[in-house]
Order: sequence, then structure tokens, then C-alpha cells
Amino acid sequence: MKLKSDPEAAETVQTTNVPAVDLPRLVRKSSEPLHVYDWLELPPANDAEKNAKEWLDKFTRPAYTKHKEGIHDWLARYRVTVEWKGKRYTCSGASRMGDVWLKTEGSSNFYDHRVNVDELSTWKRILLPNVDVEPPMRKESK
Repeated sequence: MKLKSDPEAAETVQTTNVPAVDLPRLVRKSSEPLHVYDWLELPPANDAEKNAKEWLDKFTRPAYTKHKEGIHDWLARYRVTVEWKGKRYTCSGASRMGDVWLKTEGSSNFYDHRVNVDELSTWKRILLPNVDVEPPMRKESK
């Protein structure tokens, strides 16, 4: 997403022994889609959105941290659902391009739709019962 500087919306930042500096506030053009990373930085509208943001934040982390920090197993224990165009879908992830992946119930695809996060509403994160996850791979000691 491209942001432009808005000179009329400047903030003043002041710290000890440092002169005040005017920082321009970054403003998104309304015609541009909101990138999922930027959406994750916005304050959540409610607890359900907060839980969904936590899941998507963990999903979008680099693969090596998911396994190292046990995030992969944490993600497997939850399912996130969301409404899009009046219908409920499973959120299967998000891409670095900024879109969110939606899957139709019963679909064998990893995702059926790639949509803008601005188009989604009514998030829910569901704890899945009895999910077996593999233990992290450990190096064998010699």
C-alpha cells in the first residue's frame, strides 16, 4: 500500500533534551485496498477481531519462526471464520501481497477466494477440540 504524507495532519513529538520535531501523519488513499499487515496494526474493533488478528499475525510470520516458537502447532489448534458478501467462510491465511485467503466449507482447496481485508466482517476464532499436533522436530544428540 502506498502512503502519502499529509502536511495538515502533523504530530509533534517531544523528548527530553531533544527539540520538538513535526512528523507528518501517513494517510492511506481511500481508493487503495488495505494491506493485511496494516490492518493487523490497527486497534481491534472488538475481542473477536482481536483474536482473529492474533491468528493472522502468527500465520504471516516467517516459516522458521513458526516451527521454532511452536506457532505452527498453536495455529493448528484454531480455526478462524469470517463473513464475506453475506456468507461465512474459513480464513485459511493471508499473503505478503496483502490479501486474505478464504475457503468454502468442505472445499479441498487451501483457499477458494483471495479478498481484501476491508471486505470482511464478523470475525470468529474457534478452538478446535482434540487436535493432534506433531511434536517439534529435535536434533538427536550423539
